[in-house]
Amino acid sequence: MNLRNKLKAYTLNGFETLKSYPVEITIGVFFFIYWLYIRVKGEQTVPDELYFLFPILEVLIVSFNRLTRKKYSRIYYYASFLMGIPLYFYHFTFFSSQYVAVCIIAFILFASDRWAKDNKTYSLSASNGFIALLLGNVLSSVTWAISLSIYHSVVLLFNIDVPVSNSFVNELLGAFAYFVTLPFFVTYMLQKRTVNNEETNQTILSILVNYILIPALAIYTVIFYSYIVKILFTWELPHGKIASMVFGYMIGLLITNLLSIQLADDKKNRIIHKALFLTLPLLALFWIGVYYRIHEYGFTERRIYLVIYGVIMSVYPLLFMLRKAGHYCYLSAFAIVVTSVFTLVPGISAHDLKPKSVEAVQKLDYWQESIYLNAPDSFSLMQMEEYKDLGRFINSTTELNIGSYDKPQIIAFDFIGHFEQKLRTQGFDFSKPIETKDFSIKDPAFYRVEISPDSIIMVNSVNLLFTKQHYIVNSIDVKCLLTR
Repeated sequence: MNLRNKLKAYTLNGFETLKSYPVEITIGVFFFIYWLYIRVKGEQTVPDELYFLFPILEVLIVSFNRLTRKKYSRIYYYASFLMGIPLYFYHFTFFSSQYVAVCIIAFILFASDRWAKDNKTYSLSASNGFIALLLGNVLSSVTWAISLSIYHSVVLLFNIDVPVSNSFVNELLGAFAYFVTLPFFVTYMLQKRTVNNEETNQTILSILVNYILIPALAIYTVIFYSYIVKILFTWELPHGKIASMVFGYMIGLLITNLLSIQLADDKKNRIIHKALFLTLPLLALFWIGVYYRIHEYGFTERRIYLVIYGVIMSVYPLLFMLRKAGHYCYLSAFAIVVTSVFTLVPGISAHDLKPKSVEAVQKLDYWQESIYLNAPDSFSLMQMEEYKDLGRFINSTTELNIGSYDKPQIIAFDFIGHFEQKLRTQGFDFSKPIETKDFSIKDPAFYRVEISPDSIIMVNSVNLLFTKQHYIVNSIDVKCLLTR
């Protein structure tokens, strides 16, 4: 069966799923729209009942669907969504005894299917149902992770100004995966589950490889090559974070290649094999990004491992371009040896190498992860973007531990590549960073202050705190500070 026929078959199966499980899919869409309405209305939190109720209601509706296949009884299935009303007003607490009891009842109903008397039939039906649940969760989670990754990569690489906060987008994509894609994939797998597990496994792999992983890799390939074109036109250095993105891309390609072997599709395997040549420019981006970050910050333990795994990922396409050497056992052995050496051997382990490198590159007495720069006199708050989701941040972080500095016009921040360009456009001088010896730290002048809404803004998803004095926040909740 060629690709067009396969796509047509999966599309028809998708429509068949919508036809066979209309209430389950509709309820999921309704929950998502209701969730979106609550968030757009301005509420910072969604009622817990919405999350806790959904899986129970879906499982109960699926159970009613199986029991009401005959035409005269379908009315009970279409009305089964009404079970959500008493469940919603019950107001049970998550993982309370009552909630657990309702879950057990719902999943026993789900496992029982049509209440077959034959133990083998019952067992197969129950196992198929729970495997469908498991696989549906896996497919939904993979889809959510890929959509999140694609969104943040596009925003980061092309400096797109999004009118909403990243936290809201993360929640939005998560809610869509939970309420919409999850029930669809579960019901799709229920539709496809058969006694022939080998055939079913082929179906699962085919969906995962052909319609999730390969499209995602294709999208990322276009994104990365577009970014290369952008670099050629603007003559800007790649973002340091491009290294992590390319590394994730290479892992995705390796997994896709490994899984596609099981599909026994020689033509597609050859295409994926040839696609390894497309990774060479991306690996160049990777190593430029690695050099950029190490040159600025030195070898932290995490970056040492990034280099180690980067070497392994660079060997992967080179190894498989040589047909005789292209075996996963070879790549696995190489990865084990290299990782073991830089993890277990004293003196050259990542843990031992990290302090030497950081001390050589960062000569700061107090805040090792910060850089201090001269701020231009013409800088004003109005030149920067306003924080889009201030209420949520203030509610979760009303007080912070801070330390005071007596030097004016100091900026201190965790160095972020895409943020640097934003600061350069505002006139900050990166050529002459301020050394710690040029100002003194009032130590141990640590105390607590309350953050007011008008003192925080956001620049490219980086939180900034402005105060009348010169403060630097000692908290993981705020990633970046600008003091005037």
